[in-house]
Amino acid sequence: MRSKILTFHNAVIECNYNIIALTETWLSDDISNAEICNNNYDVYRKDRDKICTDLSRGGGVLIAVMSNLKSRQISLANSSGLIEQICVCVSLPYNLNEISIYIFNSYIPPKSSFDIYTAHINNISEIVKTLDCNSYVVVLGDFNLSKVIWMYSEDDKALLPYNVVNENETLLLDTMSALNCIQMNNVVNSIGRILDLVFVQEDLEIDLTEEAFPLLNNCIHHKALRFELKCLRFYNFDCSNQEIDYKYDFAKADYIGINNFLNSVDWNVVLCFQDLERNYKTFQNIIYEAFSSYIPVKRMKKNNKPVWFTKSLSRLKNTLNKTYKMSKVGSGFRSEYCRIRREYDFLKKFLYKQYVWSLESNIKSNSKCFWQYINSKRKSVGIPAYMTYKGIGSSDLNKICNLFASFFRSNFRSNPAHSELNYNMPTIIDMGYIYISEEEILSALGKLENSDYESKIKKIVQNDVDKKENE
Repeated sequence: MRSKILTFHNAVIECNYNIIALTETWLSDDISNAEICNNNYDVYRKDRDKICTDLSRGGGVLIAVMSNLKSRQISLANSSGLIEQICVCVSLPYNLNEISIYIFNSYIPPKSSFDIYTAHINNISEIVKTLDCNSYVVVLGDFNLSKVIWMYSEDDKALLPYNVVNENETLLLDTMSALNCIQMNNVVNSIGRILDLVFVQEDLEIDLTEEAFPLLNNCIHHKALRFELKCLRFYNFDCSNQEIDYKYDFAKADYIGINNFLNSVDWNVVLCFQDLERNYKTFQNIIYEAFSSYIPVKRMKKNNKPVWFTKSLSRLKNTLNKTYKMSKVGSGFRSEYCRIRREYDFLKKFLYKQYVWSLESNIKSNSKCFWQYINSKRKSVGIPAYMTYKGIGSSDLNKICNLFASFFRSNFRSNPAHSELNYNMPTIIDMGYIYISEEEILSALGKLENSDYESKIKKIVQNDVDKKENE
């Protein structure tokens, strides 16, 4: 994923998944969450610990939850750098109660030891023991149990493992069975194996299929999966936490009424206080009263689309959605949908790159737009509370500024011609004691490029020097 961040980011902008889970992200701390997902998602991740694993790349897990859902990361009993696992709790109101979905995402590298499998299982078990009847568990990830064969049970509700032989397989599958969790994924990869497992509790029904149009292209060992929790189908995801903008509609304002209202105010009486602040507050309240009485308000539609979206792209998106619905009804529309999808993805990628290029090109003349873009991606403004660079981290403001300076200094080459210049200047200069000799002036003028204007200056100065010498 590390080499496909821009593609993934652009795909996430328009997707409607409530939750996204990824394994083997190959991310590191030099890649921010804002580079992965837009503001519509809260990102939780655990990247591979290069020091503990002694590996420079690979691994890593991630869970992204829509921002309009209540979510939080759960602390795990074993959170060492060798354990690539996270747990996120998503809380939802349901039937006058609140249900909680605990989602585990794990990645266990091939040929991992029994202790690694034990740590993953113990983390899951410790959380499950604390749950009540309104809480559910979903365990998913790449456990690298490639030799296990999965076959449907008699009631076709779950997949049962066969030919379980080694201790890692036995530990994982027996523990999940004891926790009342069943395996639901039957999608094999390109070489006929199932590496990605999805365990859910028996009383939590899901629909699981292969994703027809994944955010990123499938690889040999893994295919994108799409599953839907049936208990959440009829849940109306509340977006009330999003701000609704109301603005005064000055085009429909009653200006005659405003004028009459302000003329009826005896300003000498209402602004009779000696305190300036009190007079200002009184004046402000009168103006607000005039606005609320004679100017209607209108609800502003909040545009959640990125600023670089164009009307052409929006129209293409609408056509894409219609074609997608038709492709689900009849297979004859699938080729048309794929064609429009490629056209849409190409235009979206082009517009985004053009927008970023415009920001970078105009960063000197219009730095405000650049910082608005940065602040919108990181969901905050100001100096970060904590910063890391090259393994050094600090929450001290002075040290953070020094880390910023070190980062930007590494992006510029030092000029050896000016490296020995001393710019230490005295704080106070007495102009009365400055003396410049005629030789110094002639020497400086001699270094100027030849031009008519400069030659006249040299001639005038030389004449003045000759006169003084003759005197």
